[in-house]
Amino acid sequence: MIDDESCKLALGANLGYYHDDPYELSLPFFAVAQGGYIDGGSYYVRGGSQRLSDYLVSLIEENGGAVDCGRLVSDIHVRDGWVSGATHAKTYTETDEQTTQANSVIANAAVPTVAENLLADPHGSTLAAEISDRAIAPSLTTLYLVFEPTPADLGNECYSTIIEGTDIDTLADLSDTPPAGFGSRRLTFVDYSQVAADLAPDGKSVGAITTVDYHNAWCGLTDPEYRRKKNRVGDVLLRRLNEVLPGASDAVVHQELATPHTIERFTHNPLGTAYGFAPTPNQTLGAREIEPSVDGLHFASAWSSPGGGFTGAILSGAKTARSLTSDVGTFS
Repeated sequence: MIDDESCKLALGANLGYYHDDPYELSLPFFAVAQGGYIDGGSYYVRGGSQRLSDYLVSLIEENGGAVDCGRLVSDIHVRDGWVSGATHAKTYTETDEQTTQANSVIANAAVPTVAENLLADPHGSTLAAEISDRAIAPSLTTLYLVFEPTPADLGNECYSTIIEGTDIDTLADLSDTPPAGFGSRRLTFVDYSQVAADLAPDGKSVGAITTVDYHNAWCGLTDPEYRRKKNRVGDVLLRRLNEVLPGASDAVVHQELATPHTIERFTHNPLGTAYGFAPTPNQTLGAREIEPSVDGLHFASAWSSPGGGFTGAILSGAKTARSLTSDVGTFS
């Protein structure tokens, strides 16, 4: 519908928030999310997303429930075609193994992990067959920054700034895989001091430089090589930010780089994907629904409907919570 390539690039400026290829990305999924962003602006949970999690925990505890953090599920039990509980232990030490009985289990783990590692056959293989033709979304590399003074003090006025890469003249240039080096690929800088995020003390602020990346770009490295590459990439990303916001590098008082391997380590998502299944037309919104291979098993994460991202994961959880009322009624 649009012939002008500059217009296409502008409309697709936030492509990296969704996928790496504009020709694969579901238009309805992109349009709903991006349309809301344009129409309503940017919002952020004041105090950070942890504050939202803490509030949800308080609601659970006020209603007689309990939240036990730092534990990893190793097995979802099934009896007579219905889930009966889960075995879990401390995440890093694998000690204090416990089995909790339950009539319903909500899996926020990666769906391929549920199929391959948490469900015994035939249930695991049935789920694996259902998702076998689904593609996985790319990952991200992100440089997290603490500023003093803030980017706003340096003259920045935008919440999100696209730092365009070199040799990107058409929409098709954004679909190149693998992407160009970190010195020439498209970046996104987010300045949280532009919204009432309350993520840092007065006079300081938090920001992040993000780019689409891939797990295999960080494979085959020894630990020293991996750390040296992280340092180099961090320096390059900060240099490029400084080119569009002079003084930014001097204002950084702390920085940390997260790679696809970092995401994989902390979230156990295969290949460090940030969005679960790729948001293609047949893998978003209603098409992203997953049929559980056993009764009482539910999914609530970026892997399930409607799709990836912070909002997508929250909507998935809300949808699952509503569906649980039928299960609770069955056993009341």
